[in-house]
Amino acid sequence: MQKVIKIHKTGSIKNMRFEDSFLSAPKNHEVTIRHQAIGVNFLDIIHRQGRIDIAKPFILGVEGSGFVERVGKSVKGFKIGDRVAYAALPSGSYSECRNIDSLQVIKLPRFISFENAAAIMLKGLTAEYLLHQTYRISRGTTILIHAAAGAMGLILSQWAKKIGATVIGVVSARKKKELALKNGCDHVIIYKNGSFAKKVLAITKNDGVDVVYDGIGKNTFRGSVACLAPLGHLVSFGQVSGPIQGIDINILMEKSNTITRPSLFVYTGNRKRLERMAGRLFRAIKKKKFKIRINQKFQLKHADIAHQKIQSRLTTGSTILLP
Repeated sequence: MQKVIKIHKTGSIKNMRFEDSFLSAPKNHEVTIRHQAIGVNFLDIIHRQGRIDIAKPFILGVEGSGFVERVGKSVKGFKIGDRVAYAALPSGSYSECRNIDSLQVIKLPRFISFENAAAIMLKGLTAEYLLHQTYRISRGTTILIHAAAGAMGLILSQWAKKIGATVIGVVSARKKKELALKNGCDHVIIYKNGSFAKKVLAITKNDGVDVVYDGIGKNTFRGSVACLAPLGHLVSFGQVSGPIQGIDINILMEKSNTITRPSLFVYTGNRKRLERMAGRLFRAIKKKKFKIRINQKFQLKHADIAHQKIQSRLTTGSTILLP
């Protein structure tokens, strides 16, 4: 038996149950991972709230790192004792151990600790595809990043700045503004202080930005479109405030703008692409393109506290769990 955080009924934080759970032997294509650290992401909150339909009961979490403890009969390329990490569906990382398809697992280089891996796999791979695939930024690109002081925003802004972009960040509080300015942002807007779109246009002298990276969703969608330069692109990669609904596509016509709604798990669903993405991410870490900031750590049994703090917007940087 092992300890897990399991959801029997979706909804409030009170529904997160710390309990014993039996783990079967891995299937032929799976490996068993003994977790050393577990990533906490807003996607976990979305799953817990029931905003995405998942068969219940289920174990929360899509990101983790640890040692390979068992290997399925048909698995190639992994052995017991390997240091590995992953960001993958289905959920199951809020656990001491889990079985997972070996094609979703990446070997960790020695220069990346388990804690850093748990903080970086989902957010780092997301930053990789946002900056290098969905919209390939380059020196001189002007970008807008929402939630610039969050775990995702800090990675995006630092990496984009190293590439040579001009980075405008949006944050929710003054203390977060200082953090964003120290981590790649050239300009920072406090969201609650009026319209961020007007401030973006003032900063860019009414030119707008080439690309907006928006993980917020419903509450920022129209403002994000208003920020775009002619031929500008909106990358809507998350829905913290809720899904965008009822879009009138004609709002894009005035400036010939485009919108993408990508998903990490589509990009990483191809093994060769996943390996390329992880390779680029690990090289960026080794070359110090960005700092990994783990500002909150909790024991697995206190995952509910982690969720409460993230939902209350009381966190900066990454949050991890320790089994």
